[in-house]
Amino acid sequence: MKSIRWILAVGVFMAGAAALLAQSGATSPATTDPKQEPDQKAAAAEAEQPPTWTDPRTGLMWARKDNGEDVAWAQAKDYCENLTLAGYSNWRLPEIDELAAIYDHTQNVNGWHIKGGIQLTGWSWANTAGQNSTEAWFFGFNDGTRASVRNEDGRLRALCVRRPEQ
Repeated sequence: MKSIRWILAVGVFMAGAAALLAQSGATSPATTDPKQEPDQKAAAAEAEQPPTWTDPRTGLMWARKDNGEDVAWAQAKDYCENLTLAGYSNWRLPEIDELAAIYDHTQNVNGWHIKGGIQLTGWSWANTAGQNSTEAWFFGFNDGTRASVRNEDGRLRALCVRRPEQ
């Protein structure tokens, strides 16, 4: 009999607590989607980040995101040369050593090991001539790979950089 009274008392308490939560507009942990909250936090944090990052070691200013789609080398170069971002229009495709300088195996941004919280969607073209006249270099931030590939290959991305005026 005591256990039934106790169960009823707990039930009444829980119903009262739920009513108070509903009146306050708050949600209980039981009704909050645990998967949604981290995604919302990540989206909010990304929205708060400036569109550029300046490497304190080199002074180079980087676009915080790549172009987001596969392009050939000439298209990547055109994309950066025509980019207007954060009020600047003097963007360019980086050299292979500049890309390598922002590789950091201790960082992990969606599987890419890159400084500055830069968001990548694929491997990045470099403005560095390849091993022959039909090739250019790319850099893979997943493992630090550098390779010379046909510059007509359209499976790479444009990550743009600029040197701020002195």
